[in-house]
Amino acid sequence: MPFFPQTRAFAESRPAPEAQSDQVRRNGEYSHGAATARPENALAEYTGAKYVREAGKGAHAVVLAPGDAGAVLTDDREPAKTAGSLSHHGRFGGNLPAISTTTSLPGLNSRTDDLRAAMLLTRLPRLEGTIARRAKLAGVPGIRKLPSVRPREVAVRGVRYVYVIEADRRNEPATHLAARGIDTEVSYPRPPHLQPCFAGQGHHARDIPNAEAACRHPGLTEDRLRHVCREIRAFGEAAA
Repeated sequence: MPFFPQTRAFAESRPAPEAQSDQVRRNGEYSHGAATARPENALAEYTGAKYVREAGKGAHAVVLAPGDAGAVLTDDREPAKTAGSLSHHGRFGGNLPAISTTTSLPGLNSRTDDLRAAMLLTRLPRLEGTIARRAKLAGVPGIRKLPSVRPREVAVRGVRYVYVIEADRRNEPATHLAARGIDTEVSYPRPPHLQPCFAGQGHHARDIPNAEAACRHPGLTEDRLRHVCREIRAFGEAAA
């Protein structure tokens, strides 16, 4: 638990003010750019981040941050109290559970420290621009002309945490692009549900088909992005 008011909001688990919840609820429908199944349960922007609401509660992993971070939103004090305890070694103790000497739950040391929280505060003024830049890059024409590559469509504005494309033969275009100096990355080449530690759960390949994604970074220039599109099309035309 940080001791400085200017950073506490990033690390403390507590009920979200109702006025804040109402404002957030009126906004969009996306978390990390992925649509929620039930828009009426969605929370949207609060300090530029995206949240999803279900039965008065929501959770959000803060990505593209200087270190790992996250938030739990709820209008119920009991889950808020439990979430706060779990992030502080399972300790309860009023407003400062970190200084409690009694561990009541098997919690974790998962507090966001003051330095990273302060760094996040300095990035907030640029967050809208970063989201807009990602949306602009996602709209650059070119890749949509290749039938074997299917960009994931969105209905309203998302934050474009990842730009997902699906290719019929994923490894071949990746090799083609690498030979031309274009880096690509397969997220989770062996997805979590197929990792050895989960072998006992009985999952098989393709049980969760959207577990792999290719990413696109907001630092790309449009010229470099068009170059990527041209090379993907060149591979598709040569393979056709």
